[in-house]
Amino acid sequence: MQLDASKIKFSNKDLRLKIILPKFLSPELAYFIGVHVGDGTIPLYKKQPQHYMGYTGHLIDEYAFHINTIKPFIKNLFNKEVKIQKDLRKNRTSIRTYFRSKAIFYFLSEVIGLTVGSKSNSGIPTIIKNSNEIIKINFIKGLIDTDGSLTFKRKYRNLHYYPTISLASKSRQLIEDANIILKELGFETSLNHISYLDSRTKLVYTRSTVELNGINNLSLWINKVGFNSNKHLTKYRVWEKFGYCPPYTNIYQRIEMLNS
Repeated sequence: MQLDASKIKFSNKDLRLKIILPKFLSPELAYFIGVHVGDGTIPLYKKQPQHYMGYTGHLIDEYAFHINTIKPFIKNLFNKEVKIQKDLRKNRTSIRTYFRSKAIFYFLSEVIGLTVGSKSNSGIPTIIKNSNEIIKINFIKGLIDTDGSLTFKRKYRNLHYYPTISLASKSRQLIEDANIILKELGFETSLNHISYLDSRTKLVYTRSTVELNGINNLSLWINKVGFNSNKHLTKYRVWEKFGYCPPYTNIYQRIEMLNS
């Protein structure tokens, strides 16, 4: 799909840094859009855009993912270098990749249709929903790599052997959109909307989830979609090697298991 970015204005800094904008909706761009919908943000400051884009993850489990996947994707797509910051404050274990660019800001918001500000009610961009299967596969891969989870439950045994790929969000629209795409790709899905009381605000919210349960779904995922995130890949490889994957392990513990 060809993209029209002819009306996007570049700042002087964008021109000096030779920022580029994709001309086509490629699998690589679709994956990046999935990453953004998952863990990205385009905030508003006092209702004014600051042309800032940021991506947050877990410092231990996703450090390599930010360095080896998010950073080069942004460089290859936009010719933009990013900054990566570790949050080492007490009780904080996060990593943040971020950058500023007027041209990329308006490209993502106006051409791609990504939400500026709160994403609590936003869904999957129309440009993705109306695309072909390859684009949808790469988008959903980026979304699950960042905001999804792979867990293994005990179910009927003492060991955590039963796989579940899941995506949860306060945005009902995002989960329902994701559910449609996953069904189109041949997965058997479980969709749930659960209301809960927030003890801090005393307000009732709804958390929506879509799950892919069982070995057949996991096998289809590995063969058709796959993971770029080592957080998920190491869990899968431990399960593949041992027939189970214990909960509450970090990426280094799982790598140690695999090397044992």
